[in-house]
Amino acid sequence: MKLAAYQRDIDFCLTEAASALGAPAHAVYLDWDMSQQLRKKLKFVGRRGFSDSGPLMSVDDGDRGHSLFSGIEIFRMSRGDDPIPLAFVSVPGAVTICDFWAVRACDARAVYRFVRRMVRGGRAEPPPVLAESLRQRLYDNTIGFLRRGRELLRRYDVAAKRGVLLLGEPGNGKTMACRHLRAQCLRRGLSFRTVTVGQFERACREGDIDKLFQPKRPGIVLFDDFDALLTLRSSDGLGSNQTTLLGQLDGVRARHDVVYVFTSNLHVERVDLALRRPGRIDVVLTFPRPDVDLRRRLIAERWHADIRAAIDIDRAASETDGLSFAELEEVRKLLVMRFVEGGVWDWSAAIDAIRARNRDVRPRQPIGFAAHVARDVAAARQEGPAAQLD
Repeated sequence: MKLAAYQRDIDFCLTEAASALGAPAHAVYLDWDMSQQLRKKLKFVGRRGFSDSGPLMSVDDGDRGHSLFSGIEIFRMSRGDDPIPLAFVSVPGAVTICDFWAVRACDARAVYRFVRRMVRGGRAEPPPVLAESLRQRLYDNTIGFLRRGRELLRRYDVAAKRGVLLLGEPGNGKTMACRHLRAQCLRRGLSFRTVTVGQFERACREGDIDKLFQPKRPGIVLFDDFDALLTLRSSDGLGSNQTTLLGQLDGVRARHDVVYVFTSNLHVERVDLALRRPGRIDVVLTFPRPDVDLRRRLIAERWHADIRAAIDIDRAASETDGLSFAELEEVRKLLVMRFVEGGVWDWSAAIDAIRARNRDVRPRQPIGFAAHVARDVAAARQEGPAAQLD
């Protein structure tokens, strides 16, 4: 698209946004993740299409109720007795300019401060509960890699690109680590994008795969739970999607200022050798089940103060030997549920319940709210119809 046409469309979109806001408007560009965060903090007011006289075609959902929409969505941000209107301009897919937010010129500074506070809120995400050596390697190969050395790498014609593979059984800290990476990216002005298997396969079908692998600014692209595409090839060779993945990681088009993070539950020996080749996956980090020190840290750092005061943390860390972080969180949930039910922090009952669950597919005793009622019903059935419940 020529520059003049590009500028014309931007001017048109801003004019339409200004019409919706009732005042001259400024454009605000946010990445997808930050835009989704902002939406959660605003009140949706309504939507409208573009005017028929403009250079962009519009699709308004009108009264038909379908979800396809390109136009302007109106939101309201609370500010005492004087709420601030915002507009999200959703441009038709055939147009090359990006969707953006628009605010009244008089509100630009207030909205900027609001978004800045929202981004700083990402700092509240606590650091992941990992062994120090694993945490340092994770940082050095992701955030640390993006923050230092990029200019030197470019000077010596080395692609500023990194591939990191996080492996381990479910529930042992991979998701916790990725949440921390996302919070760190928001803090430091780096981009962070999550790509699911479904999004990857759809992009392959539609020939739009490049956008997934090259963010608009330095950052991390997380490919979450890509087991099917990482596993060893079959006797028929690589599938088409696997071939596309390998080509994008180390193909003709050079990638810069990006770290690709993959998560998988596979054992490293089941990951295809072609993917493990340097230049595609540079570092493999394995997340084992937490030892007693990590279990103690999880309880001390992430559980509520009331729970910590009611239990013996050292005993809890010792008696949860072999449990994953996810199973520890289930113990915490059972503790809270039993407290809501009976007003007592019953550690023994919670740990016995999780052990029973791990022994069998179905637990030997009821778990959750009103467990005592279920036990009484079962006892009454055994004693016969004459039995009465309290």
